[in-house]
Amino acid sequence: MQGLMPALTLHCHPASPCAQVGRFDVEIERPTRSDLRIRYQIQGDVARLSIPGLTQPGRCDDLWRRTCFEAFVTTEAQTGYHEFNFVPSTAWALYHFSAYRNGMTAPAIDIPPMIVPHADRRSFELDVQLDLSPLALAGKTLRLALAAVVEIRDGTLSYWALRHPRGRPDFHHPEGYALELAPP
Repeated sequence: MQGLMPALTLHCHPASPCAQVGRFDVEIERPTRSDLRIRYQIQGDVARLSIPGLTQPGRCDDLWRRTCFEAFVTTEAQTGYHEFNFVPSTAWALYHFSAYRNGMTAPAIDIPPMIVPHADRRSFELDVQLDLSPLALAGKTLRLALAAVVEIRDGTLSYWALRHPRGRPDFHHPEGYALELAPP
């Protein structure tokens, strides 16, 4: 079993400053060859963030238009990638792209992500567990881009990532894949 990696910091894109978030960390773990666990942790003025309440878990499109936590996953051998979207309401989305922003499909999966939010006055956490085996990613070294969109109560959006490419925020960009994670 590969242990929990040290916390990684998501950085706000310079074009979308967000004073309400003091720190944004991500912890990632690969407990088995087919499982991936990601914990997103925001510290700051959580009361001023727009965080949707719990609903019935399920697949949903356009989650990135509001507060949304994202993971882009590929391998060295693949030209395509998977995009996962998770929101605090426990809605989620999964897309496969055959190339950079091209050939989008929505693959079927039998086991949806498990999404568990937790909040208090100064912090918000979203804990996500994924089964990668239906996506032919189990047992492979993964390349990941971790990101988030954070909405403030006034509707302002900020864009967070481990690494931003030059120019406008673009979580799909190949330069965003800042993390490599070997199987346990």
